[in-house]
Amino acid sequence: MLVFCYGFNVAAAEGMLSRLKAYAVPLLNLASFDLPESMVRLRNAGLINEHGLTEQGLVYLMGCRYWAFAESLRNEA
Repeated sequence: MLVFCYGFNVAAAEGMLSRLKAYAVPLLNLASFDLPESMVRLRNAGLINEHGLTEQGLVYLMGCRYWAFAESLRNEA
């Protein structure tokens, strides 16, 4: 979820859902995923806030293997 928060520049589940549904080929299986709960967990961990990724969230994302994909999504937007 952190990848999509950064890539789509969104901080709310609704914004993320609308962006994910715009793709012809699904990037994520939304039927088996509790998006609101995932967003709450990211907020509780201090990785996102109402504006998007926190500094801590960005540092975490930059250190993970999905950073290149997150940047690719961000550049598409």
